[in-house]
Amino acid sequence: MLDKRAMQMLQLFVQSHHTLSVKELMEQFSISRRTLYYDIQKINDWLKQAGLQQIQHIYAKGFYLDAASRQAAGRIIGENKPDVLVLRAADRQVYLLLYVLLADERITTQVCMDKTGVSRNTILHDLKSVKEDVEKHGLQLAYSYADGYEITGDELTIRNLLSHHVHSLVHEGQESLLKDLLGGEKVVPNPDAILQWLSDCEKQLEVQFAEDATKPLSYLFPCYIKRIGNGHTVAFPQRQISPIMETRHYEAVQALVRTLPLELPHDEACYLTTLLLSAKVNEFGQAAKSNEIPALRQAIAEMVDLFEVRACVVFDQRAQLEHNLYLHLQPAYYRFLYDIEVTNPIKEMIQRQYRDIYELTKKSVQPLEKLIGKTISDDEIAYITVHFGGWMRWQGITATSLRRVLLVCANGVGTSRILTQQLEGLFSNIDLQGPITLRQYEQFHEDVDLVVSTTKIANPRHRIILVNPILTDRDKVQLLHQMETLSGNTPAHITAQTILSIVKKYAVVENEHQLTEEIQQVLQQQKQLKRERKPMLDELLQDEFIQLKDSVRDWREAIRIASEPLLNSGSITEAYVQAMIANVEEHGPYVVIAPKVALPHARPEQGVQRVGMSLLRLKQPVSFSETEQREAQLIIVLAAVDNETHLKALSQLSMMLSEEDNIDKLIDAADKETILGYITAYSKNRGN
Repeated sequence: MLDKRAMQMLQLFVQSHHTLSVKELMEQFSISRRTLYYDIQKINDWLKQAGLQQIQHIYAKGFYLDAASRQAAGRIIGENKPDVLVLRAADRQVYLLLYVLLADERITTQVCMDKTGVSRNTILHDLKSVKEDVEKHGLQLAYSYADGYEITGDELTIRNLLSHHVHSLVHEGQESLLKDLLGGEKVVPNPDAILQWLSDCEKQLEVQFAEDATKPLSYLFPCYIKRIGNGHTVAFPQRQISPIMETRHYEAVQALVRTLPLELPHDEACYLTTLLLSAKVNEFGQAAKSNEIPALRQAIAEMVDLFEVRACVVFDQRAQLEHNLYLHLQPAYYRFLYDIEVTNPIKEMIQRQYRDIYELTKKSVQPLEKLIGKTISDDEIAYITVHFGGWMRWQGITATSLRRVLLVCANGVGTSRILTQQLEGLFSNIDLQGPITLRQYEQFHEDVDLVVSTTKIANPRHRIILVNPILTDRDKVQLLHQMETLSGNTPAHITAQTILSIVKKYAVVENEHQLTEEIQQVLQQQKQLKRERKPMLDELLQDEFIQLKDSVRDWREAIRIASEPLLNSGSITEAYVQAMIANVEEHGPYVVIAPKVALPHARPEQGVQRVGMSLLRLKQPVSFSETEQREAQLIIVLAAVDNETHLKALSQLSMMLSEEDNIDKLIDAADKETILGYITAYSKNRGN
């Protein structure tokens, strides 16, 4: 026979669907590691005697009891179930929160201790966590001698919080906690009675509720009725009451109200009706279709239009997709309308595993948001994502991969809005973040595919493209090329005539023949650039592009001297040298990319004739600022003709300089041949 503590521990294993760590069990029962293992052995002996699988241990995770043994042990210990609940800390805190919200008695610390079987200090710690949780929702947990613990605040917010936890407990299989909270109250219909009433509602309303909606509702209705019975009621605006009373769902709720042994306020009957209206359904009958919302159907059609454009897909049997969306969104429409929050237990999984489709959906719900006049929550967007994603999988089509683009703009709110609109109009398949300031970018550590900036960024951590505050035609071409590079392919079907036909939709073309020829030239140049092989490091940094000197007067002279081989070869113009110096003067010593290494450069259009690289080695460091960290002895000038051609050489240079010993060896080199030896060694990978 198990002692009281061992029986409580077994109950915890029966209730838990997760592994329980050694630390967690030691803290739960205030016992040592040795005592814990002794108790586990006693429980295992009991399980073995009962013919059940014993408690297992997973290294670095903890102990667990398999599902079959949990069910069987639960049935066996049912008669000997302890008087107190045995819960993990997180579950216990949720239980206490719901207990305070639903109890009609004075709740003290001692009552909580008796209910959960834990110490005073543990209860006080739990209640502090509950207080912090409810405060996030604008609610208050307070204690008074007369009333004990109470959670106060807006009643609709409290009910949304109740709904969140009820849905979570049902999803996690913790219905036993809800049954314990609702048990023994004659004034409240039990969950089984609500399930039967919901079945009757399906026949009366000619709908079929979704299974994952009926179970939570069977607990939510009793919870809300308990709140009403304890004097916590909601008040509906009169303009919202009349439309609710005209629905067949209101008639169905009246049938439930007549069975209650309490007087239900009129507003509460309307509130319970909104729960029924907002419950997810699988199908509507003919009678239910007479209550359709035409404006919602129109918003759904516009939403699908937007999704197709942004995802670059075309849905077959689109009418069926719109019908499925309507089945989901008609109940959701009432949730939006009456501020009934929904908890989506798989939201994070959808956001993580289907990020592209989720973001495309988020950008496509604007017609729906316009209809309801509110922003749709991430939980609801995740549900809509499932519909789009499921339909795409059924058709075997794939959405264009969504590219995350960050906008860095230092030109004021008005200009940033114009730029945002231009970017969203130019690209349908981007997830545009920002705009943020240059200072905010310094604290930005998320992953993005591209940063579009109106200002030079020192030491960027992402692929950067500089544009004007209001996009010029050159900016747009450059952005299109960059996005094409990110996608890794060139749409072969784009021709000069295709572009011309688009231009003619929005502008009057005075000379079509001349414009067509110029577009063809640009397209041909782009194709030529893609055919060009990317040169290796040893093809750019050859003997004549390397200089060895002892010292220079300052960093400006260092840039000028380092640039001389490129000037002499015609790779750059004097304007490019001036642009590099101006960049450092304007943006500071960002060119010092590593200790002792500087990489001055400017934009291709500022004077680059062809791709090139030159190196100046100094024995005495030159400072690009007042700090030693900005001193350099290797000055490498980069001349890039575009965003791609130089990348292989730059990658090989980065590999060579990533080893600190190599930097010192290059600085200490007695001749060019030594430096060329290192360059050759890191240029061995000659794949294009």
